[in-house]
Formats: sequence, C-alpha cells, structure tokens
Amino acid sequence: MLIAIYAHDDHHLIGKDNQIPWHLPNDMKFFKKQTTGHPLIMGRTTFEGMGNRPLPNRHNIVVTHHPEKYQDLEKMYDNLTFTADLAGLPQQFEDEVAYVSGGAEIFNALWPKIDELRITPIKATFTGDTYFDPDLSAFERYDVVAGEQDERHPYPYQFEFWRRKK
Repeated sequence: MLIAIYAHDDHHLIGKDNQIPWHLPNDMKFFKKQTTGHPLIMGRTTFEGMGNRPLPNRHNIVVTHHPEKYQDLEKMYDNLTFTADLAGLPQQFEDEVAYVSGGAEIFNALWPKIDELRITPIKATFTGDTYFDPDLSAFERYDVVAGEQDERHPYPYQFEFWRRKK
C-alpha cells in the first residue's frame, strides 16, 4: 500500500529551494508519527533538501536516474537505498505500507498507484517554486483532525486522511 504524505498552502505550494517554506512543528511530528517504521520513498532532490541524510527509523528509498553515483553514501547507512526503478516500487510494497514524501515529480509518477493520502492543508500563502495540485476526485476524505494554533503554529491547518474510492 502506498500512502502519499505532504503539506501545501492555499495555492498548493509544497516547496521552495528544496525546502519546506513554513515551520509547523506539529506537522513535522505528524509526519514522523505516520512514517516511522515504514519505508519512505522520495526523489533525489527531496533527499538532498534533507541534507543528504536518511531519516531515522524508516527505510529511505531515494529515486534517481543515476543510483550508481550514490553507492558510497548508500554504504554509509543501513536504512538508505538509491534506485532508478520507480515503476517497480508499487509492486514492491503491495503487502506493506510505504509512504511517498515527494517531491512533485515522484508524486505525479506514482499517483495512479497511491492508495491513501495524508495531507496537511495550511490556510496561508507562501512563496516558493514547487507546486502539487492533484485531482482528488478518485479519493474520499474519511477523517480530519484540526491542528492547534499557538505562537509556534501561527497558521490554521489540519490533518486530512483520504483513501482511494473502491
């Protein structure tokens, strides 16, 4: 089962210069809680935006056209794999939950195989360079959890859970 997990602003912005354009600690906690213990699929640019280090307690799978360039880095970590086989990933995770964390190219390529979504819409507008505005008509939202606003979380946000319609 593939689950896409991402946050976006009012204009479906998801990134700026390979980084997240906002700071919402509770969204980072949500991401960690959802993905810990599961394989995490991402593109090379997303991985580089994380400082070229895998996230702990999950198998980080980085999709790149040139996995051979990363053999030394892959050997440094037991939870990091580089692959060019994007098409084979959905079959690899038919019987277990794997998360897809972006970027936009990876989301678009895997979208037909995504089973569920974890979306954090943020009621604000930011500047950036990467947008993702998929057609959600094949999905149904089955749960919403309101995010708490405070001095560390100045923007209204919520956590949405979606599944592909049967």
